[in-house]
Amino acid sequence: MLHVPVAFVSLVEEDRQILAGLIGLAEPWAGRRALPLSHSLCRHVVASGRPLVVSDPRADERFATHPAVADLGVAAYAGMPLADAEGLVLGSLCAIDHQPRAWGPGELSDLEDLAAACSAELCLRILSAQSRSAQQVLETARGAAEHARRDARRLEQEAQAGLGHAELLLRASEELAQTSGLDDVRRRLRDLFGGVGKPSYVGLLVAGKDDLRWVPDPDGARAVERELLTLPPDAAFLPSTQALRQRRTVFVADRAAMVAAYSTQAADLLDRMGSTTMLCLPLSGAAAPSWASSRSAGTSGTRWASPSGPPSPPRPATSRRRWNAPCTWTRGSPSPASSRPPC
Repeated sequence: MLHVPVAFVSLVEEDRQILAGLIGLAEPWAGRRALPLSHSLCRHVVASGRPLVVSDPRADERFATHPAVADLGVAAYAGMPLADAEGLVLGSLCAIDHQPRAWGPGELSDLEDLAAACSAELCLRILSAQSRSAQQVLETARGAAEHARRDARRLEQEAQAGLGHAELLLRASEELAQTSGLDDVRRRLRDLFGGVGKPSYVGLLVAGKDDLRWVPDPDGARAVERELLTLPPDAAFLPSTQALRQRRTVFVADRAAMVAAYSTQAADLLDRMGSTTMLCLPLSGAAAPSWASSRSAGTSGTRWASPSGPPSPPRPATSRRRWNAPCTWTRGSPSPASSRPPC
């Protein structure tokens, strides 16, 4: 259109001139797609906000010694401003000739029309970039809001679980403080659990001086309980004995975990109880009942038929009187937080 050897679209930054589009520019400038401001005539267009037309820079005292003349071979220059939607000049569309040239009115008019088209495209790209940025901010905000909602739900669930746990501990403390013997302890432990998450079995293992002794359910002991009325104090094949010896909560998620951590005998016992998940809680203390020695301790075992069991193994807790330990098997669904044993 203008029949010039060099033309480019430039965007002037604080420390350089970016060549967003170019043709005819020699190396190394073309490969870099940038010019230092020392070689930029377009920066004068940006600074003034008006077109810059120079027929022969060498005869113009403003540009006679300009590095662009010697290094880029600029012998004639015509640049039109490129502006954004608010009118801020960001760069220039320029035409360069290697020979001095008198720019005609028609050529300058064509160059101005091209600059207007470039400005429109520049505005569209800016709007598109702003839209993408806003979308990213919106997505980030949505993600943060969803994360906050999840945290709020989790905290609410934990608060509800903590309240249910506290209520159960209070009830357990009140119930066990009024017991009159092992059978009564056994019955009250069993009756502490109820609702959807009620375990299929709640047992009590008592540590005596020379052995460990199961306390059968006084209202209907199972055959398995009768077979294991006593155990040696160093028995290691059941989680209950481990909880008793190590004085910590022991949780077994399923049969495979039982076999891996303990024994096939323990897993078979779990099967015979119709259960898959087991939770054992140590219950010990100096205020032991009269039928136990001063070093007596025990475990409470809770068992669920569902492999998921309780939501999480509770931590040991104390009441005014602390008993030996309960053990539980379950036939129903996993125990909710409000149905956890005193621990």
